[in-house]
Amino acid sequence: MSIDVWIVYVLTVLALMSTPGPSQLLMLSNSGVHGLRKSLFTAAGDLSANALQMLAAGLGLAALIAASANALFVIKWAGVAYLIWLGVRMIRKASSAPASVGAGAARASRKSLLVSGLRYIGCQSQGRGVFRGPLSTVHL
Repeated sequence: MSIDVWIVYVLTVLALMSTPGPSQLLMLSNSGVHGLRKSLFTAAGDLSANALQMLAAGLGLAALIAASANALFVIKWAGVAYLIWLGVRMIRKASSAPASVGAGAARASRKSLLVSGLRYIGCQSQGRGVFRGPLSTVHL
């Protein structure tokens, strides 16, 4: 892959990352609840996950998935199972949460906000097509 193709790919991904979407809503929500300083950790997690996805696509993960329909099937259903698990966990946590939401929200750690950014963007990779490398023909 030539450096020109790689530069165009990175610039395109960066442009798509800056458009309004779910990750910006997550950062806006965390900023409103936890303050600007702590929401920067969510942004760092988001950018780290995007960088890892670009690296994986550039190293040919998309080509490996394209070569194996079974691998794509397993990855998609593992993602579904993970999202269901996260949803069930959030419902259980909400039902056992105290009436005062503000008290629990203020105690979010920097690490938990960073991980929430990483985890959220990791779950969004299929919908945004980030694993489509610059020369791949994978249609997720």
